[in-house]
Amino acid sequence: MPYGLSESCIQKAKQWLHDCTGAKGLEHTSCPPFVSSPLPTRTISIGKADQDLRLHISEPGEVAPYFSLSHCWGGKSCLTLSRDTLNDYVNDGIPFEKLPQTFRDAVSVTRALGVSYLWIDSLCIIQDSKEDWEAEAALMARVYENAQITIAAHAANDSTTGFLNAPARRPPRTTSLSSRGWVYQESLLAPRTLNFAATEMAWECHSITACECGAPQVELDHEKEVETGRRYPGTIKRNFAKLIWTDVVHEYTLRDLTVATDRLPALSGVVELFSRHRPEDQYLYGLWKTELPQHLCWLAAEPNQEARFPKSYAPTWSWASLQ
Repeated sequence: MPYGLSESCIQKAKQWLHDCTGAKGLEHTSCPPFVSSPLPTRTISIGKADQDLRLHISEPGEVAPYFSLSHCWGGKSCLTLSRDTLNDYVNDGIPFEKLPQTFRDAVSVTRALGVSYLWIDSLCIIQDSKEDWEAEAALMARVYENAQITIAAHAANDSTTGFLNAPARRPPRTTSLSSRGWVYQESLLAPRTLNFAATEMAWECHSITACECGAPQVELDHEKEVETGRRYPGTIKRNFAKLIWTDVVHEYTLRDLTVATDRLPALSGVVELFSRHRPEDQYLYGLWKTELPQHLCWLAAEPNQEARFPKSYAPTWSWASLQ
């Protein structure tokens, strides 16, 4: 049995989830109460057996708990939803044997924790439809905010690797997942994350971080964290939204993007979250109008980073114009 599906791991994960979403004590005062929210446009209905996998198209207002997967696509081709496969995946199901190992592991974890729906970007967004991709990208904030748990596959370098393998003796200094641009907003938006690293399983929510190794859990000081830009929980106070945008941009631009023109779309979920806390403001290609003099004071960290996209993508005064 993979280490992440051992009885001890599953019980530990269930306990973390219960402590965060059940009857709260003092430890989880920063965590929003969990209520089942409307399902995303599409999810994977995982059923009770591997042959039961099916793409589920949600009815308007349909409510149920679901998990989301944060993963690194990597250089290898990833199983995706297309216009040609949409009806097949809905009517005939998704062949389990075609799923890459990282997706199989996510299905196994979701099923073991008793949840019936799983959201995976490549299988729940029509990848060869520009219209669907743009529509779903605009909803990304809600997808991750409303997920009961986001499974973060740090131990998987791509979709084929899997993340439930035997733990490594030595942890890597960095992971492919933590360096990806799209994953940055996923980590900020998710209220509860179950991390599967190379060495162990760990929990992170708005109130605590805890690990499988049994080290004392850490209660988070959110005001300090927000001011330094390390974390942006959905429950943040409005005045902090103005303080940390430059930190968000700094952290985000250190990440890698496979498709360079995803620079603005990959941050759209965070923008949507910030907009709720500054409704009087206007977002302008990666900057905010009320803070424009300050936000214009950016510069490329290295001279070789000054190549720019066409002006039709972003104006030259925006950091997003840099390739």
